Amino acid sequence: MSRQDARYVVIFKARINALDAEYSTTAQRMREKAFSDYGCVDFVAVSEGDQEIAHIDRSYRGK
Repeated sequence: MSRQDARYVVIFKARINALDAEYSTTAQRMREKAFSDYGCVDFVAVSEGDQEIAHIDRSYRGK
């Protein structure tokens, strides 16, 4: 697989202090930036209680 065909997956876990409007706005901005600036092709986040797990799939586009 050449570097231009490479895909990367980032998985992270976070503890949510407050799932409020500020959190939602910040998360949306981060999601939009992942797609527009970093070649994100898929973004899945799941939260339960105060835990969140996100899966970000990114293809390499030379950035």
